[in-house]
Amino acid sequence: MSTLNLLRCAPHALKKQPVWVAPSRNIALSSFLRDAPAATASTKVLPGHEYYPGKEEYGTVIGNREIVGHGEIPYYSDSFMVPCPAIRFKEVDEELGKLREKEKGDWKLLTLEEKKTLYRASFNSTLEEVRAPSGDWKRCLGDNAILIGIMFFGLSVIGLSDPEFEPITVTNEWVDAQTEYLIKRRVQPVDGISSWYDYENNKFKPTWSIFTTKETSQSVKTLSERGV
Repeated sequence: MSTLNLLRCAPHALKKQPVWVAPSRNIALSSFLRDAPAATASTKVLPGHEYYPGKEEYGTVIGNREIVGHGEIPYYSDSFMVPCPAIRFKEVDEELGKLREKEKGDWKLLTLEEKKTLYRASFNSTLEEVRAPSGDWKRCLGDNAILIGIMFFGLSVIGLSDPEFEPITVTNEWVDAQTEYLIKRRVQPVDGISSWYDYENNKFKPTWSIFTTKETSQSVKTLSERGV
């Protein structure tokens, strides 16, 4: 059995071990080593880990769940990064409370079902269940396929409703005016459209056609004829 599985199968065993609580979260290592005996002697660890920071603040949120970890915020999460969450998964009810009392005795007296109940009270999923594929990618793939289908359907409706529709930004007049504006503003002077223009001779350079697209080439020819 791996260490993580051992910790998850017997989290209550950790609670029986002596726990040292630092008097300050910003304590230096030297102070930590120097003050450890005194802090251990003065700190009172109760069965429910009531010293846990935020117990009063988050008490209404976590309910009657037992706090078994030490940290900033008491929360539960099934993750390999946090194999032992700060709180147990289920709240303690009357039946589970009796089982907890029985757990304090000899574990050989516990049946297999009682051990499973205790485990599921502490953890929602085993580490193998966390590792197993969830199948969420199928839902994500289906949602994306539906959205793409709706998009193509909308484009088809728009195209069929007005087959001769043409955005003004793709007309020759618009492209010519935009190209002329970019040249006059000297946009992209290093390797863009302004670098193709010879401002001294007021014409395009002979090599401009190598770097342009079909639409830009036609616009540049038109502007060259106009003497931009």
